[in-house]
Amino acid sequence: AVMQASKSAKVDRDNLKTQLKDLRISILDEDGIMVGENFTVKTEVTKLCEQKRTVSKLIVEVYTKRYTGDIVSHVTSHTFTDIALDGKKGEKQVLTHEVKGETYVPHLVEQCAMEVRVTALIKENGVIYIKSDEFRLRRPDLSFEVPKNAKNGVPFDLTVSFKNTLPHPLTKCSLDLDGVVEDDEVKLSDVPANSEWKHTVKVTVNKSGQHQISGSFDSAELTDISGYINFTLKD
Repeated sequence: AVMQASKSAKVDRDNLKTQLKDLRISILDEDGIMVGENFTVKTEVTKLCEQKRTVSKLIVEVYTKRYTGDIVSHVTSHTFTDIALDGKKGEKQVLTHEVKGETYVPHLVEQCAMEVRVTALIKENGVIYIKSDEFRLRRPDLSFEVPKNAKNGVPFDLTVSFKNTLPHPLTKCSLDLDGVVEDDEVKLSDVPANSEWKHTVKVTVNKSGQHQISGSFDSAELTDISGYINFTLKD
């Protein structure tokens, strides 16, 4: 009886391994998504067997998470039903679910990390596939501009800028500058939604040669928008 049970368990495991090879679920990466932009989750379902397979239910869920990997909140979900794959082996279907910036932005935390989870139930054999993928949204880069004719000991304008890609204003804004700028932190007014932000700082450097200025822009809604510039001052 023990031998029979062991044999039965092995058959069940082998059968499950075969069933798990019936389909492949892939989450297609969409690189370079800027924070605040809409993006599309693309799930590719590939049939790896000759027999007909039907995905009776496929659920796409989107979460925000911390850099530690901890899930913060559920953003959105979408359910697809009765996805039939009755063609030849290798047949593919791509399912899309659009996620609006206005939906996920309120849930973002540091480093703008997100996770996509896909769960699919196969009608013919009851097998459940689970797939997940994580990614980070791109934050804007802080850009710097220095006049080409800037000279040692002569005041010049340092222009700092970036594009606010969020669908709402940035509030409680501040700019931290490191390098040769006297006023390290500057308090700023709100930055309108979907707008180009610019700020000019008067700078005097009393030494010729190579220099670097780096900085970080922070707000209540989006933090650590950073960048730097290397430049040369003439005598």
